[in-house]
Amino acid sequence: MNALANFFTRLVNRYMPDPLVIAIFLTILTMMLAVLIQGTSPLNAVRYWGDGFWNLLAFSMQMTVILLAGYILAKTPLIDGALNQIATRVKTPFVAIVVATLVGGIGSWLNWGFGLVIGGIVAQKLALNVKGLHYPLVIAAAYSGFALYGIGLSGSVPLLIATEGHFLQDAIGLIPLSDTIFPLFF
Repeated sequence: MNALANFFTRLVNRYMPDPLVIAIFLTILTMMLAVLIQGTSPLNAVRYWGDGFWNLLAFSMQMTVILLAGYILAKTPLIDGALNQIATRVKTPFVAIVVATLVGGIGSWLNWGFGLVIGGIVAQKLALNVKGLHYPLVIAAAYSGFALYGIGLSGSVPLLIATEGHFLQDAIGLIPLSDTIFPLFF
């Protein structure tokens, strides 16, 4: 298993471009498509990009605050101490992967920002305490718990479709949280 994980880690490290390069490439591709397919002038394409970029500022700050609050909560003495207790009791790499997945999943179910942060923190603590643990694998396991975000307390879709006046209300009506996030509790 370690050999396979190491192979893919080397492969990704060698060929995966930097995220900034990907963002620049996608920006240029989108502008070219706007010019060639939509007939937008290059100057207007740049103008639209600039206007859209600054319109996203409020949204990006909201996401930053959510992640920062998740970090602050994860580093409180209570949570940090609990993570230390968990990490010191784990002795094998297999159990470490399971624990990282569960902690990341439970954290993501509670709040997506908290889940992303606590998953990374528990993976780091486990890597320091468990001999032979493959660090990239435990990180991936911790972040795989993020799959529970969509059915968690901060899931965008369940919260939206339970809100009066949402954009799909005419088509699907209001769907209460008891049918989406909490079906087992009600």
